[in-house]
Amino acid sequence: AVLGERGQFAARCTMGRVELDPVVSSADQQALPAMLEAHFRCSQSVNARRVLESWDMMLPKFVKVMPSDYKRVLQERKTALAKEHAQRNREAVSRG
Repeated sequence: AVLGERGQFAARCTMGRVELDPVVSSADQQALPAMLEAHFRCSQSVNARRVLESWDMMLPKFVKVMPSDYKRVLQERKTALAKEHAQRNREAVSRG
């Protein structure tokens, strides 16, 4: 994820290869401050501390950057797993 405090990240990013999404998953929302805390512990970064101290205000300014091809592969895997799960359920039901 990238912190786009000024809201200009998308304009400066090569959009042909990546997709930008808001940070909405609870896993991402928990991982980000943990990474920032680790960064702060190692570097004593003033910016990391500032972001952590105003986390609720800063979270919406983060952008999740995902390579388009990688995002597509993840979606394909998710779809394949869902189909496999549905097939197993159908087989279990048919066996009684």
